[in-house]
Amino acid sequence: MYNFEDACKYILNELPKAGFTPATSGNYFFRYVGGTGVVVTINRLSEDNVSSFCEKITDSVTGFNSTNNPHANAFVFLIPDEEGVFKKGSPAYQTLFSAYEYLSKHGSVVEFDMIDLKTGNVSKIGSGTVDRAISKLLTGLGVASATGKAIPDAGSFGFSGGAEAPENRVTNDNGTKSEKKSTLRFFGASNMIIVYILIALNVIVFFAGMYVEYKFGTDWFTAYGIQSNDAIKRGEYWRLFTAMFLHADLYHLFGNMLSLFYIGMVVSRFFTKIELTVTYFVSGLVGNLLSLAFLPDYVLSLGASGAVMGIGGVLIYMLAFSRNRREFRSMGNFFSLGIMVVYNLVYGVLMTGSNINNFAHFGGFVAGFLIALMIERMLDRKKS
Repeated sequence: MYNFEDACKYILNELPKAGFTPATSGNYFFRYVGGTGVVVTINRLSEDNVSSFCEKITDSVTGFNSTNNPHANAFVFLIPDEEGVFKKGSPAYQTLFSAYEYLSKHGSVVEFDMIDLKTGNVSKIGSGTVDRAISKLLTGLGVASATGKAIPDAGSFGFSGGAEAPENRVTNDNGTKSEKKSTLRFFGASNMIIVYILIALNVIVFFAGMYVEYKFGTDWFTAYGIQSNDAIKRGEYWRLFTAMFLHADLYHLFGNMLSLFYIGMVVSRFFTKIELTVTYFVSGLVGNLLSLAFLPDYVLSLGASGAVMGIGGVLIYMLAFSRNRREFRSMGNFFSLGIMVVYNLVYGVLMTGSNINNFAHFGGFVAGFLIALMIERMLDRKKS
């Protein structure tokens, strides 16, 4: 089992390997990932001083954000827990959680990482993984603490040394240097409320339709809301909108909402609430308009998949085509979700004769992709 000093030595040895630089003054490390600065501190906390610590960082972080872009920096507080008092649900844990909630509501990106040095368990308070290198370091520290692994000599605790801050430049794919103009923003978990609302609307409409059908013998929601190209051409244009909230069965609903939850959980961290909402509805409408243009009049269509694939289009753009893609990738392991989006597109094409509406899928995907591109270009112009 490690003590606090042991944990500090381990962290001091590993942080530089992950690209973090010790500050010239003050006990903290930092690194720039694209346009985002990640600041890391090691904190010796107990039940006695956690309240004063939270008061101090609340004042300092909110003060810092009052004169800086609150989304341009992320603050990570590493807490080697010698006494095991920061277990989830404990009073000490709740004190940290209250500070996290306050700072998050005021636009700050913060993360508290507690390492129980008795058991090696790692617990986190935060909106996700601010930096994957930190998560890897914490896992290694937990294993080392639990097994008593020897610690390489990393000097004394104090962050002595102190290289200058890295210059405000990035390396391009061709190896040349250019001025950094990252436009990637990070909003934490606050914008996830839009995803929850969209899921709730889809679920409510589905079960309301089931109730109406049980009560009156006909699901009027589907009858008057499904995309019927023949009806739309006769003037019932609302069906282009309402169809994206209707689902054929519980399996159809569950699949779309699960995809919306996981993809939305990522995209909502980097899009504002308005951008996310607009992307969902525009993508759904574009997919339905494409269906109107190319599907026969007798074909009926419904489902949120076009809108969901629009959110997927944003994810693919940010992963593979955005100028900020390296910075975006450093914020989490999103490739598995990207593969899922591409798989759904390809699967629909290969399943000829199925009831999958590929026009809605591809229309929504392309719309979301282009929206992400346009937002990045708009942010570029605003920043230049």
